[in-house]
Amino acid sequence: MRMLSGLTVARIFLLGGVAATLACSAGDKETGSSGRVGVTDNNEGVSLPPDLVSNPNSEDPTFNDFGAGGVVPGTPGSGCPTTLSGIALDPAGRLPLYNVVLYVPSEPLAPLNPGAACETCDGNFSGRPIAAAVSNASGAFSLDISNVPSRTNIPLVIQAGKWRREVTIPAAADCADTPVEAELSRLPRSRAEGSLPKVAVMRGGSDALECLFMKIGVDPAEFTPGRGGGSVDLFYSDMGENDTAATAQMTGPAGAIGLPHVDTLFSDMDALLSYDMILMSCEGGDERYEAPNLTHRENLHRYANEGGRLFGGHYHNSIIANNELPDDYPGFPNVIQFASGRQDITPKLFTANVNVDFEKGQALADWLVNVGGSTTPGQIEINDSERTVTGMVHPSATSWIDTTASGGAALYYGFPTPVDGPACGRMVFTDVHLASGSGDSAKTIFPSCSTELSPQQLALTFLIFDLANCVQTSQDEPPPPVIIY
Repeated sequence: MRMLSGLTVARIFLLGGVAATLACSAGDKETGSSGRVGVTDNNEGVSLPPDLVSNPNSEDPTFNDFGAGGVVPGTPGSGCPTTLSGIALDPAGRLPLYNVVLYVPSEPLAPLNPGAACETCDGNFSGRPIAAAVSNASGAFSLDISNVPSRTNIPLVIQAGKWRREVTIPAAADCADTPVEAELSRLPRSRAEGSLPKVAVMRGGSDALECLFMKIGVDPAEFTPGRGGGSVDLFYSDMGENDTAATAQMTGPAGAIGLPHVDTLFSDMDALLSYDMILMSCEGGDERYEAPNLTHRENLHRYANEGGRLFGGHYHNSIIANNELPDDYPGFPNVIQFASGRQDITPKLFTANVNVDFEKGQALADWLVNVGGSTTPGQIEINDSERTVTGMVHPSATSWIDTTASGGAALYYGFPTPVDGPACGRMVFTDVHLASGSGDSAKTIFPSCSTELSPQQLALTFLIFDLANCVQTSQDEPPPPVIIY
């Protein structure tokens, strides 16, 4: 896999001593194509979100609060430009990541609670940040620490949604840039290194979404049978024709162990809400969401509406289809245009287009080139997809990748939920069989995964980290974090 060279750094300059509005407001300022200005609050009466206020219960005697005793320091550290720069990386330390927040806290961090929750882009960044930056499509960041009062043992937080890791930068040179080594700028691999989202993955006989988390570097010890206490809980489905007995198994410390059936999850609302994110692999059919038993459909709708992040592989967009519902059953809001019938896109291997008409779409196109998933900007090779959706209907719905083949189709698309209310959660779908051509399989005991990410799996990686992040319309540029110095 090709890594980056000649990176263009996105610089985020911090404004001190100027009261401003919060991160999602119209008061955000920009610095053009090179990055965005951080939003500041000078602690003079501007209200902060709850996750940004002082945490009186967080007392860590080893934490460097710069001698301020938990109070935001009032004296700049140097008075001349001083920066930390580097590349924000996935847990494996291989893939540069877009839209990762890096910041210097001024007090110990509050815990991140697992489970579905409305997390807007007003901030989920505890520790009262005093310097912050956001990585660009190359994963590059430049963090202005001129106002940080110390140049030794600087705490640095790397965060994407509920992925969060805190490291210590031993020293930074005054009035200069200090490169941050790659090992210190990656997300955590395990809970021993930081926080990870709580994820449920359904193994299905026709795809293997669980392999994505292995490939981005999540520690194998974090994979457990459903409700087994790991960060990635595995369930299985035997609804389709392609599963085997091995689909319902994973390798444990003493050999193969069984996985719980996904029906035990989808029928339990409390269990669903305990997860930050749920990924559903192709089962080989969509009978799960058909009448007369609509419980799974209803529960997954509620999960997303209450802050859950839901990714559905092939066939799972039937959860929002209304064509086979009873006449007196309330339909899902009309967000996408379904095709009149299902058909395979031909040829099986084809070129699709990345939608660059919005900020994050352009970032995806650039990112795919940076990580070797695309050789032509704005294009990606897709292996094995159906055509079930032809376009977006609701203004909040976004098609990330589409094709003109076989009459045209949206291939990766999503929207915030609830559709007609304040955004709280999110749904993302694809008709692509993501394991095709990769060597990954859910027909054998987990893990049965290759080491490399195919182009269509790279696109999914981008979307999964976007899914895990704060909720906003996909068309918007990610806002800069709030700082308080």
